[in-house]
Amino acid sequence: MAAPLISVLVTAFNQPEALDELLTSLADQTFRDFEVVIVNDAGCPLGDICALYPDLSITLHERATNAGQTACLNQAVGLARGTRLLLLDNDDRLWEGHLERMQQAIADADLVFADAEVYRFSMESGTRVPTQRRLLAHRFDPDMLRQYLTFTPSGVLYRRRLHDELGLFDETLRSCYQDWDWVLRVAAANRIRRVPLASVYYAFGDHNVSSNPTTMQPSLGYLKAKHGLGDVITTNFERMLDDPILEAVRVTSERVWDGRPITGRRVSPIVRL
Repeated sequence: MAAPLISVLVTAFNQPEALDELLTSLADQTFRDFEVVIVNDAGCPLGDICALYPDLSITLHERATNAGQTACLNQAVGLARGTRLLLLDNDDRLWEGHLERMQQAIADADLVFADAEVYRFSMESGTRVPTQRRLLAHRFDPDMLRQYLTFTPSGVLYRRRLHDELGLFDETLRSCYQDWDWVLRVAAANRIRRVPLASVYYAFGDHNVSSNPTTMQPSLGYLKAKHGLGDVITTNFERMLDDPILEAVRVTSERVWDGRPITGRRVSPIVRL
């Protein structure tokens, strides 16, 4: 079987209903030359969810022991067959044209990112129903990147060769800031491009590691020392929406989501093949 162009890398820990919605959003993509690589970090079994998507090329690795998100991400890189890699948190979702737009944008770049809708939700009959959503959109500024990761790495597409040049994700950062560290390393000598489209739907709630900043302090200290970042505070994407410092790089974006929930196949009577 020919290798796909893009490998979508997903690290998972429980939340099967969220993974179901994510896979539905991938099954609806207009661009089809991709595979999905899921590494389950010793959470609840996910095989039943993946089995609902025979129309997707899915590789599922179920770990017996918990290793942390970064180790699972590196394991997913090792399992991937594509020459371009896309990061995706298991509780986020994509607009149906996301892969197509990102694939077009990376033609003259090494890493591309899109804007996002940051949303809160309530659970209704096994489906996450948005209760609030706001736009996360900042122009790319290398100097600001040393104070804030101004975009969500979920949905980011980059060239696999970057791992050959820069190594894998830093496992010292077990479950947070490994994405910011990666972008800083890429930005040092590569082309990063923003896609002005809010095609990533980023779920925010108490399940997010960043919802409890105190647990992130040791990792932030390591990141600051590694990159010489100076005085950087712990924050998250929701708080960044109101941060006055970011007003200088805040921009508009094309919004394509109508705010309706995505129903996964486990709870939907309709299976789209």
